[in-house]
Amino acid sequence: MPKCLKCGNTVHIELVVKMSKRLESILKHKFNASGGGLHETVTSVQSLLPEKTVKRLRYVATIRNKIIHEENYNRIDDRNGFKKTVDITTKELDEIMLPSSKTSESMMSSEKESKCFIATAVYESSSSHELLVLRKFRDQFLLNSKPSSLFVNTYYVLYPPLAKAISNSSRTKKALKFVLDPLVITIERKINFN
Repeated sequence: MPKCLKCGNTVHIELVVKMSKRLESILKHKFNASGGGLHETVTSVQSLLPEKTVKRLRYVATIRNKIIHEENYNRIDDRNGFKKTVDITTKELDEIMLPSSKTSESMMSSEKESKCFIATAVYESSSSHELLVLRKFRDQFLLNSKPSSLFVNTYYVLYPPLAKAISNSSRTKKALKFVLDPLVITIERKINFN
């Protein structure tokens, strides 16, 4: 690693690496992101993030890659601007985590708090047998892999407004019940929930 005590280039490198790791950690823990670096991690969850946040994350990842991999790039031109971008991005990521978008760990730890928005709207009760089957399926199977967890987290972010619309339409509820009932029966038959 290039070291220069006069200009503090080592400080720049350490700052970039530390802040990049912080953002990558937030994405992995709160959004179940996957990947081998910040660019890959962002790609795995970019559909969950606002475009401006993705652009900031890409900027940080690019600076990190340049400072690590390019021999002559060992100093950030605008160190304070870089730090400010990371701080803004961190705040944006924290704000995205709405109460309805639980992480996999918190969903599993408190079944009472976790909601199947659409199924609750269709069956009109958060304690119906069908909902219990769907929740157990989610907790025992869907949350055990990154792609499925990503789907669940996306669902928790995007679907509450749709569920509200469904709950106001008896015709839509009947149509969805027609689709969900066989699914619930199939899940019950194939999987032992006892």
